[in-house]
Amino acid sequence: MPKINAAILREAIAWHVRLPELDGDGWDRFTLWLEADPAHADIYDRVSLYDAERAALRLPKASNDNVRWWKGGAIAGGTAAIAASLLLVMPHFSTPQSSRYDIEAGAARRSVALGDGTRIDLAPGARVTLDKHNARFASLASGMAVFTVKHDATRPFEVLVGDHVARDLGTVFEVVKTPDEIRVSVASGEVEFDPATSATHIAPGERLSFDQASGKTIVVPVAADSVGEWRGGRLRFADEPLGRVVDALSLATGTQVTLGHGLSGRRFTGMVHLSGDAGRDVAHFAALTGLTSKRDGDHWVIAPVASTGD
Repeated sequence: MPKINAAILREAIAWHVRLPELDGDGWDRFTLWLEADPAHADIYDRVSLYDAERAALRLPKASNDNVRWWKGGAIAGGTAAIAASLLLVMPHFSTPQSSRYDIEAGAARRSVALGDGTRIDLAPGARVTLDKHNARFASLASGMAVFTVKHDATRPFEVLVGDHVARDLGTVFEVVKTPDEIRVSVASGEVEFDPATSATHIAPGERLSFDQASGKTIVVPVAADSVGEWRGGRLRFADEPLGRVVDALSLATGTQVTLGHGLSGRRFTGMVHLSGDAGRDVAHFAALTGLTSKRDGDHWVIAPVASTGD
């Protein structure tokens, strides 16, 4: 086992502690640090693995106390002691680790800057997988994200969505993944969907929808300037089924919203403004449509207004 550089190890621990709180500039610096030396990525992988395996070592379990344990050591002056313990323990974890890692948006929108100049804007609740060694790859596990890609014809940027691939051809585009459907909408440039098989091209002002149950793909027109509008706090619809509108509202707020029986086919045209407060936004939308909303456990239900008959 090669000797582990203690200085790099301390840097890796510090990055691991700060990772959940990084902004766009922070991600730029983190990416540059990873790419500066192959040893950085290797040792960072070992730190991540050690953190995941601490329960097996009977060290503190993953919890709020666990976060304080890391921060107390890595930031408040105990880095050397933690590094020393890691130097002893980490050789036991020599299994090669994947270079991929997950990022979750959490309850609020989040932007991630990649080392190649690409930016990913995640809606609340969205989750992507990135690759420390390949800035031209992302996988959308769930939710909604907008990709503003720095084009490189020699190394196309690819987004894996389930078993399908959306390949950038110089583009700003939105990808949505739900349990039932994959959607790709293009604001500028062009995207190629499943280039190795069907190779469906999506132009600016077009949205591809792939039904995961039937395998059917359709491409329909959309307003190019409406793609990714949720980043500015609004959603625009033109004669859309209410079911799709509520689906978009759920994705944009990171909150599950369901419709009462018989409402999904009703059509809606209008603008929905997002305040950042999911309950307020759902109630506002329900009022716009002449309906009412109520909370049911961890989700919201939109239904007709109860009759006040005799």
